[in-house]
Amino acid sequence: MGLVREDGEWKLLSLGLLLLDLPALEVEWDASEIEGTERDAIEALKKFPPPSKPTAINICDCPHLWRIWGRPSTVR
Repeated sequence: MGLVREDGEWKLLSLGLLLLDLPALEVEWDASEIEGTERDAIEALKKFPPPSKPTAINICDCPHLWRIWGRPSTVR
C-alpha cells in the first residue's frame, strides 16, 4: 500500500500480493493431467473391436518370453 499524488490529490495505491502454493498446485495440476490422459486412453480402447474368440497366452508357445521369465520346467 502506498500514497500517490495525482492531480494535486493524494490517492491510496493498493498493490495486491498474490501468494501461490506452487507445490500444492503442482499436485493438483498433475492429477488433472492424469485424469485427462486416462480418459483419452479409455476412449482409445473403446475404438478397438472386441476379440473374435477368447485367447490365452501359453508360455510354452512363446520362446521370446523364455528370455524374460525363463524356460518352463515342463513342456506340454
